[in-house]
Amino acid sequence: MIWKAEKNGRYSVKSGYRICVEEVINNDHLRKPGFWSGIWKLKVPPKVNNLVWRICRDCFPTRVKLRSRGINCPSECVTCADPHEDSYHILFHCQTAVDTWHAANVWHLISQFLSQLDNAPDIMFNLLQKLPSDQMERIVTIMWSIWKVRNLKLWQQVSDSTVTILERAKHLLEGWRTANRKQSRTSEEVASVLPNASHLNEGAIPKWSKP
Repeated sequence: MIWKAEKNGRYSVKSGYRICVEEVINNDHLRKPGFWSGIWKLKVPPKVNNLVWRICRDCFPTRVKLRSRGINCPSECVTCADPHEDSYHILFHCQTAVDTWHAANVWHLISQFLSQLDNAPDIMFNLLQKLPSDQMERIVTIMWSIWKVRNLKLWQQVSDSTVTILERAKHLLEGWRTANRKQSRTSEEVASVLPNASHLNEGAIPKWSKP
């Protein structure tokens, strides 16, 4: 028995799932056009990529979205009591968000799209396409911090200032980048040392072989 969807001829759940969603099941109604590759090219913590993906897929768990899925909860914004807490409001209309964007000195980059578009996914895709990656990486990490303060207010009754929101985003992004640089540097050092390790026995250096 040979499974042609894998090069080694062995079945895997991953390849079976891929065949289902790409060939067997018609999922055209689930496809949403947009600059999806731009999300995963951002060099940010994975939880920030995931947050951006949720916003663009319109499955961001705001109160309005939860109510549309049958969850019995209020529709008011947790931070400002606006009657309609959706992703557009949380990220671009709520006073907490607006104050944060002003403090971060990026409101002029975001506001230019608000007059043309009225939903968060389209705004996000335009930002991803129009802004440089370093600016976008900072903006989406701040979005994560804005969502974080909303959840802190809801579950722990904690209200953070705009300074705290920006500092949390800065520390998250810088900490993640530093960790990745260290990991990359360590890998390079190991690669440079092993081939020149003449003091080791030949059999002590692991050699790659085809599985």
